Amino acid sequence: HVDTQNQIGMYLNMLAIRTLVSNDSFVDLLQKQKRVLLEAFDHQNYPLDDLIAKLNIKRDISRSPLFDVLVVLQNQAQIKTIQSSFELEGIDSSPYEVMDNTAKFDLTFHFIESDKLELSIQYNKDIYDEFLISRIFDHLGNLIEEAIKYPKEKVASLCYISKNEKKNILKATGEISSCLTNNTIVEFFESQVINNPDSIALVFDNRQLSYSQFNELANKLAHYLIAEHGVGPGELIGIKLERNEWIIISILAVLK
Repeated sequence: HVDTQNQIGMYLNMLAIRTLVSNDSFVDLLQKQKRVLLEAFDHQNYPLDDLIAKLNIKRDISRSPLFDVLVVLQNQAQIKTIQSSFELEGIDSSPYEVMDNTAKFDLTFHFIESDKLELSIQYNKDIYDEFLISRIFDHLGNLIEEAIKYPKEKVASLCYISKNEKKNILKATGEISSCLTNNTIVEFFESQVINNPDSIALVFDNRQLSYSQFNELANKLAHYLIAEHGVGPGELIGIKLERNEWIIISILAVLK
């Protein structure tokens, strides 16, 4: 707008996009997403705050009210503008790297388009860990390669895991299946209590529990549920806890 041309500031408006992935091929999904984006761009000047206010969404200061994932794409021209050095008379300038340790959204995908496409991911450490994010990088790369090879295949049928990863998963699944043959999870766990009572079974922050300690706590909670609440086989029990060791202990107690 002409009134803002002489102002200094960063004027950005978030654009909320809803994408529904059904039984589409990759090509169909691209075409659908293209239409969604072009229609959204027609309304890109509508303030996000006004949209949220009209939707009357319940606010939570711990999260964004409308979406949890942000996607940013900067093209080559934008990067050149950002990276260009400014020549000011009597002043020397150089880039300064700013470390931002705060994630504003659960996940932010930051794409940079130059002679290649680069990606960085910022994530909320309360929800995700480094291992999972590294897998997202690999899986996204694999998915794009598969989609380029087989553009008319259904998105759901595209394989995003590598051959080595698939081999390891099948191997681990086979080993677990052989261990659990004719045994319940509880029986399998209790055999570990007998065979390895002092081995570490559970770690959370600075706390460690051996198999015997873990089993004792789960047994106490299971007996409490039976004695105080009359819980029996086949009943559904909801577990609502902060993320800590008691989530796993409670799951085992409910199973017991």
